[in-house]
Amino acid sequence: MKPPKTDFKNREASSVEKIKTDEFVTGIIENIKYEEKHVWRAFEGNEPRPPGPAVKFVFVINGYKFPHYTEWMTFSYHEKSKLFTKFIQPLVANAKPYMDFDLDQLKGLKVKMLWKDKKNPLFQEIETIRPLEAKVIPVSGEESETVPF
Repeated sequence: MKPPKTDFKNREASSVEKIKTDEFVTGIIENIKYEEKHVWRAFEGNEPRPPGPAVKFVFVINGYKFPHYTEWMTFSYHEKSKLFTKFIQPLVANAKPYMDFDLDQLKGLKVKMLWKDKKNPLFQEIETIRPLEAKVIPVSGEESETVPF
């Protein structure tokens, strides 16, 4: 069997839609994707990490046609993890490493983001993210509260 032919010049995909990097854009955290045993790629000639839990955010950004994603991150609230430093601290009130927090409480949160280009010009990542209105207050139940930012 052969793979279907793909017209890369005319395809519609979020990887083709670049986000402005010189100003904040607004949107919402539409979804959070999880993988229990994510297979990590080797980075610059190093051995890949063993498979483990990973997470990535899905954003709907105002003025853009397609959803945009973060890269896969280790699903950890360690004080130096990218998930904790780039997302939990700026979006969750009184965030502390290893806190008891259900990440799904961030779904639907309105945010403003500053994106930057990575070394490979096809890829971008979030440099800064802040809540548009209020930080999420961690709660033990199903619903979350917000506190003014």
